[in-house]
Amino acid sequence: MFKPITAAIVLAGLILTGCSSETPAPAVSSASPSPTPSPNEEMVEVPDVVGLDGQAAADELEAVGLTSEANWNGDAVASGITFDVVATDPASGTEIAPGSVVTVDLDVPPLPTYASELDNDTYVVTLDVPVTDREAGWIVLTLKSQTDNDGGYFVQFNCSTGGTTSKDNRVANGKFAIGDQGAATVGLVSDHAYEGEAVDDAVCPAPMSAPVASSVAASDVVAAFGDAGLPVTDPRDNTATNCPDLGCAELITTDDITVMTFPDETAAEHVAEVYGEDGAYRSGLVVLSYLGARTPDDARPEYEDIVTELQEQ
Repeated sequence: MFKPITAAIVLAGLILTGCSSETPAPAVSSASPSPTPSPNEEMVEVPDVVGLDGQAAADELEAVGLTSEANWNGDAVASGITFDVVATDPASGTEIAPGSVVTVDLDVPPLPTYASELDNDTYVVTLDVPVTDREAGWIVLTLKSQTDNDGGYFVQFNCSTGGTTSKDNRVANGKFAIGDQGAATVGLVSDHAYEGEAVDDAVCPAPMSAPVASSVAASDVVAAFGDAGLPVTDPRDNTATNCPDLGCAELITTDDITVMTFPDETAAEHVAEVYGEDGAYRSGLVVLSYLGARTPDDARPEYEDIVTELQEQ
């Protein structure tokens, strides 16, 4: 769970909302001058800490005998804040004396693209990918910086895919507060605290591709029937009404016959099997339905021959 220590939370909140003249400046770390190596002293190589958060970078530098100070936008800040390290001075691989100071430049970690909407006391965040605890925490902090009214707020992180009309595809949860009363409402120790926690094993399914029409359009089939003198009375395009359920790409209904085209043969075959031999005819990606119009048995072969010819062209 993303729960930074209180000092880091306060500083992160100040940085995200912008510092005014009334806001105390962040604590500046006073680093001692880097020691001058003696002629026989063994040098230390600066490790690559780019991409780590500030605390992890400080720990790794300390582990090899170096000290660190952190900058954000040119201002000194506490190393423990949960920004990402984007650069170091000296750069990684440089050999320097033990105890030397390495300056780490910090920035907000990259976050996935998201949209947010406030519904009463709940922010609904919509994303195309799952988030980590840390990413969820930073989005919660960002939403907090954009919220003016006192109160406790919950944050729901939902995938843009994989949900239904009755159930969201939840990938993370969070909460924050403005004011101590709001903190009590959502169960936080103070309005400086916040939470962001990813749902284990959450996934965002890839968006379903839009159906691709058959090489022969249903409207072209209906037109070919008419050119051949076959009845196609009052043609209506019912694609939007029926294809979401049937999986078709196009559906034209007439008083005499219904023509459907499909994006693949699996979908076309399935519908033809459901309708049965007496209710439908399939040729490739085109299915003729006889059920609604009650197409006479003796007229069906003429319609079917035209569909076959169109598929062979």
